[in-house]
Amino acid sequence: MEEELSELFILPIIQEQQIIPVLDFLLPEWTLTKLDIQYTSRKKLWYFFRIPVLVLSPLIFISVFFSPWLSLILGVILLVLVGLAFIMGYFQGYWIQEKQICFQNYRVFTKIQTIIHSSKVQAFSQKTSKWLYNKKTGHVTLHFKVGAIGSSMSLKFIPCSHIESLYTIFKKEISLTSLSKKNS
Repeated sequence: MEEELSELFILPIIQEQQIIPVLDFLLPEWTLTKLDIQYTSRKKLWYFFRIPVLVLSPLIFISVFFSPWLSLILGVILLVLVGLAFIMGYFQGYWIQEKQICFQNYRVFTKIQTIIHSSKVQAFSQKTSKWLYNKKTGHVTLHFKVGAIGSSMSLKFIPCSHIESLYTIFKKEISLTSLSKKNS
């Protein structure tokens, strides 16, 4: 049985046009081309910032009568939260090439691109709610393992057609893995 080497590379500060050459150097066995991210939630940005708007708007309105300074502070907090939610929703996406999957997310002011080999995916989960299902929208999470560390990457409020594309890749990889185990 062949022992597999698992490595985790973290590239904290790198220009986007340098990603592929650096990864080609670090992972010569992978065939990577230009990252062509499919942005999944640009038409569903309201879902990302609706909670802060719906919670803070009435508080701002009520606080105007009691303390104008408090309403100003709450207004600034609302603007920051809406801005962060907008960035998170606008730039999230995925990219699939042969057997590599890349998820792109934003956390606070940091863009995070996670590229994994599809064989490293341990589990695929999708979820939706009664209201999102009617709009053909849901969430997807891929759980993967690198060495002894388990991790996950997820996309929120994406069209169900994109979820089906990701699931097809995952299902195909499971079929190939189970066939190779049966043959050995």
